[in-house]
Amino acid sequence: MTDTALHMSTPPLLGSEDCERLRENYQQIRPIAGLAAELFAARLAAIAPDMPALVTGDIQSHAARLIEALDHVLRYLDDPERALPAVRDLAARGVANGMTPAMYEPVGEALICTLARSLDEGFTPAHRTAWQAFYTALSEEMVRS
Repeated sequence: MTDTALHMSTPPLLGSEDCERLRENYQQIRPIAGLAAELFAARLAAIAPDMPALVTGDIQSHAARLIEALDHVLRYLDDPERALPAVRDLAARGVANGMTPAMYEPVGEALICTLARSLDEGFTPAHRTAWQAFYTALSEEMVRS
């Protein structure tokens, strides 16, 4: 059985309410993606200063690639096999930038911190839980890729 065949029967990563929470937050953060990318890079540099390949260079370019990947993954959140190509591409880019499995934890922490700071009251405890579940599932898939 191929890897793709294994994922063909994969259920959605999250329940429908959590999917809606992610999409809601994403629509709120998308217009300020550049600022969010800067906050993310600053937070990641503060908690994981040994990750320079992920936080240096043109931050707007990094933000654009992240937004593109999130667009695709969140569009197909209910259909993981359609989301997997973007997840695997994001994983490949991470590896090319020196990403190792141990680095996913601080990246997730920086993501959650960025969302909380950027969305303020729009980032409720339920949103935080949904994003943490999403990031956990996403990072596990990226490590497998």
